Formats: sequence, structure tokens, C-alpha cells
Amino acid sequence: MMQSNKVSRFQSEKNVCPPVQSMDIINPTNGILTVNQEGNTLIWYDASLSLPHQDISKTKQVLRSVNDYVLLFDNEEKCIDYIKSIDTDNIFIVISGRSATTLLPKIHNIKQVKIICIFCINREDYKSLLSDCGKIIGICTEQEELITCLKKAIYSFHQQISLIGLMKSNTKQESHLNAMDTYDFKKQQKMKDIILRMPRTQQSKQKLIDYCQFYYQGNKKMLEEIDIFNEYYESPCQAIPLYTRDSLWFRMINHAFRIQDLKLLERFQFFINDLSQSLNEGFEQLKTSLTLTERKTITLYRGQKFSKEEYSRFPSYGYVTFNSYLSTSSNIKVANMFGGCENEKILLDEGLVPVLFQIELDLTLLNNETVALANITDNSQFSEECEYLFDFGATFEIISINNRTIKMILSDKPHHVSSARLKSGYLYKYASQDIIHEIGDEDASSMENFSSSLLLIDQTLFKLNAFEKHILETSIDDENYQNASKYCIDAHILPRIDPNSLYAVACRKMNPDNPYPDERTDVYKQAIKHFQIFSDNSTNELIEWTLLGLGYAHYQIDRYQEAQKYFIEALEITNQSLNKIVCYYYLGCICGELSDYEKSMDNFNRILQIQNDINLSFVAATYYQMAMFQNKDTEKYDLSQKTKKNEYLSLALKIYE
Repeated sequence: MMQSNKVSRFQSEKNVCPPVQSMDIINPTNGILTVNQEGNTLIWYDASLSLPHQDISKTKQVLRSVNDYVLLFDNEEKCIDYIKSIDTDNIFIVISGRSATTLLPKIHNIKQVKIICIFCINREDYKSLLSDCGKIIGICTEQEELITCLKKAIYSFHQQISLIGLMKSNTKQESHLNAMDTYDFKKQQKMKDIILRMPRTQQSKQKLIDYCQFYYQGNKKMLEEIDIFNEYYESPCQAIPLYTRDSLWFRMINHAFRIQDLKLLERFQFFINDLSQSLNEGFEQLKTSLTLTERKTITLYRGQKFSKEEYSRFPSYGYVTFNSYLSTSSNIKVANMFGGCENEKILLDEGLVPVLFQIELDLTLLNNETVALANITDNSQFSEECEYLFDFGATFEIISINNRTIKMILSDKPHHVSSARLKSGYLYKYASQDIIHEIGDEDASSMENFSSSLLLIDQTLFKLNAFEKHILETSIDDENYQNASKYCIDAHILPRIDPNSLYAVACRKMNPDNPYPDERTDVYKQAIKHFQIFSDNSTNELIEWTLLGLGYAHYQIDRYQEAQKYFIEALEITNQSLNKIVCYYYLGCICGELSDYEKSMDNFNRILQIQNDINLSFVAATYYQMAMFQNKDTEKYDLSQKTKKNEYLSLALKIYE
């Protein structure tokens, strides 16, 4: 079998730097740090690493056989600075015995640090540290013992996957889901639809191999896995056994789903397609292998650890959807083992809560469009786990929560959330939803090109136009309200202003994520009151921002005439191109809502005449609104109008391309 080249095709074509974990560097700086694609960082800290007798290359190779992303430090300050700079990754640390007493007190309370191993000559010298720090999982004196200890601990973290919690009201009426959660949910569903429709080609397989050879260069174990995949992987039926191993395929895919990394998911779409196809086939086999009674009464379990903060949110959730493939077991003891229920006291002491999900299934009510799942016990590398695997994006309704056991049933209700509620969220701010819908009708050959468009759409999806971003930023606090006006698309800084606390209060109250429409209306009314007070006491320099705030707040609660008045006033006094565009945009929307489609198009066209002064994603939003109001003009709607609508949507898409 041929070994992979040291310089992969991906690296030579993209002309990018090698991943930091492939280089024998001590105390890596921000300039050479590269993205961790597995989500777990293993740090070896030893103050004597730089001494001549240390074989850094050998040490790193051994550690990379356990966890690929390995960083070496011998400088305490630089090590701690790096740890504190990490937000999303799990950090595992191996500390030499001589360094343990000084470093441990400084890192054991850092949230990102999950486990600590002490590697020393004499175990007895450090046993007292076990009672001081619950994160210490072992004191090892031999390399083999250390590797075994790390493997077992790190494997449990690979099983952790993220979820999206969807809140709902307690009324019997239609559920009102949180706007931002709804955005995440809908984005995930569209992403799944697109990935699964992308063609399975030899080119997409080679693209995956090239990237993996680049990322894992220098890691002999992983390069052997990639070579085996390259030479022997041919059919979707091979996907499940490969995924269930503790392999790079399992780790990278789960991490990509967890952080919603569309670039990485696109690279893995070849394997993701095969795995999902195999699960669909397994679902059909599962249904035919069971009697009618058995199909109606399946109970599955999953154990998982959450922080106390994460667990505290569950009572407010009506639904949860899992970002990744969801591994469950028909054996409750196996689920409890993975969830850490056997070590409940230790977990609670460390701020973690062991949770058991109990999933009740009636297969007679399910079809492949709801979700696919398969009994993979016979295909799994760990048959004793009695494993059932759900396709990614499985959604459940929470039935009850009792003593850290969460009972759920499969549900497709969030898939049917109303367009009106979505429109008040972020998804419909840009043309992405309708573009995806339009492109979705094209033949599969266009899907690969469209995946690139999806990546670009995602990059701008959160970039609301400057005013909305500036008003709706939810992270404003009393100490930081001066930054309220500085948020805008692509980080272009607006002219600096110094809004007073009334302005900050109004901004905070204009949070669109409130799931209850009546309360949402109330907060906009309160925002109007605060903006009005601010307007009565503001200088000429700030008055235009107040008018924009008043116009926007009235617009959000459908007071179109009042909103129109304030936007017209703001337009008359502003000299800033960006503020003019904001006014034209909302005046176009308001005229459209008032069925004055001619004036609506006139305002939108004014934006297009000065589009060189604004971000292109704002132009795309304008084209989208033009298409929507073109569609509403039923009195004139004919073939030519439909052509115009499609033309506007196409123009929006071209901007992302």
C-alpha cells in the first residue's frame, strides 16, 4: 500500500500552510495556529521540553495517535493564554509531574479544560492532587498507561454532540418558536436537503481524500486510514462500519455538524451521502424485520453530559433537534455508561449534569421523510452497545423531564412552523430561503455548484443591513452600550456616536427573539417610548438615528403609516449613503405592504442606483424584496411579472456567486 505524500494535492493547489499539529513547534503563536477540525485539543506541557534530550517529534507522534490536534508548551504563560483564547474546543492536558503543582491551580477552573493527566516518575508524589482537582483522570508513570488513560477519556468526548432547543408557548394554539432557534433549525434542514442531493462522484471522493491527506499530514495512523479508504472504499454499505469506529470520519463529521462548518461538511458530502443512504436502507430493513406490535413499541436511550447552564434550558424547550448523527442504544445500561451516570457525583462536582434521553418510537407512524434510523448492531465495531443510529437532523418533542431523564418522541412539527413567524426571524432577511427553494427544483447536476453558493449565502446570512445589526445586537450591556451603533455588515464601522443609556435600553428591548407575539409587540412599544424620549432630548447630530429607530420599531408592529413618516423625515436630514439606503429599503417594504407597488419598486430602484456604496448582501436583500412584492401585485401578475420575479431572484443569487 502506498503511503500518502508529505505535501498533499490540496496543499499544493490551495497554496496553504501545513496544519500546526504536523510541525514540531513548542509554544505555537497565533500566526501559525490552524483550525482544529476535530474539536479536541491535546496539550503536552513540560517546562523541560526545550532541553536537548527531549525527542519532541517522537512525543508528538505518540500523542497524535490518540488525538490528532496536539500542541506542545514549555512556557506557562503562553500555555495559559492559549487555553483562555479557546471558546468551542475541548482541551485535554498532559502535565509533567514537576510542573503540576504550579500549573494546576491556574487551569483547573478554566471551563475549556476537560481532563488532566499527570505524567511522572513517582505516582505517590502526586496522589494528593487528586482530591484538589476533580478533572485529573490519572497519574501515569508509563507511556502505554498514559495512552490508554487518554484514549478512554477522549473517546467519551467524541460521543458528545450538540443540539438545537426550540422553545414553544404553553398555549394550545400553534407553537411560536424562538426566532434565532428557528433560523438555526431551518438552516440545518436546508443544508441537509442540499448535501443529500449533491452527486456522488469520483471527483467528490478525491476531493475528500485530498483534504484529509493535507489535514493529517505527519500522522501515520490517520494517513493509513485515508489510504485504506482510498483503495478499498467503494460502496455506501461500507459507510456504517467505518463511521462507528473511533476514526477520523466519525470525529471530523461530528465536529463539522456540531459547529455547523459548511465548508467541512461540503468536503465530506461524499461520505455523508453514503452514510445517510445506508441508514435509509437500514430503516426499511428494520421495519420489515419486526412484527406490527414490535414496530409500535420501540424504546431507545442515549446518555449525554451537559453543563448545568445547558441543562437548565431544557424545561423551556418544546422540541430538540440533534445537529449530527444520533447514536442511541436499546440497552439502558449502555446509555447510562456513556452519559456518565455511574460517576454522577464526580460530574456534578465538576458542574456537569448526566442526562438520560428516553425515546419512544412507533415505526408505523414514521416514514423516511420524517427521519431514518437503523439497527446497526451487526455492522458496528462495538456490537455489545446494541446501537441504533438516527440520520442527522432528527427532531424530537419533549414529553416530560423527571430526575434528569428526558422522555421524547419523534416529531416533524417544527418543520411546519409558519412562514409568518419565520419572517420575524433572521432567515427571511436575505434571499437565501427563496433562492434555495428555486434552485431546489433544478436537476441534480447543478447541486455541486450550488453548494458553493450555499457557503457564500451562509457567510452573509447573519449580516443584517447596518441599521438592523446596529439596533438588534443582543449582547449590549450597561458597560458596553457605547458600542451599540458600531455593529454593521462586514464590520464596516459607522461614524462614531455616543448614545446615552436610554438609547442602549431601547436597543436591548428591541430583541426579536421573544417567542410570544403579544410580548414582542409590547417590547417594540416600549422601545418606541424610549426612542421618543431620546428624540426629545437628542442633538441634531443624533436625531437621524432616533428617527430610524422609531421608523423601524413602528414597522415591526405593522404601523406602516407611522413608520413611513419617520423614515421620510430621516431621509430628508441624513447625508450618509448607508442611512439613505436603509430609508429607501424600508420605504420600499412599507409601500409594498400598503399595496402601492409602483412606489415600492421606485424606492428599491433608488437603492440599486447607489449600490456601489453598500455591501452586496444588502443589494441581494433588495432584489429579494422586489421579487416578493412583484409576486403580490396580483392585479398585474402575468407571465412577464413572473419572469421579473425570477429575474430578481437570479440577480440575488448571482451576487452570492
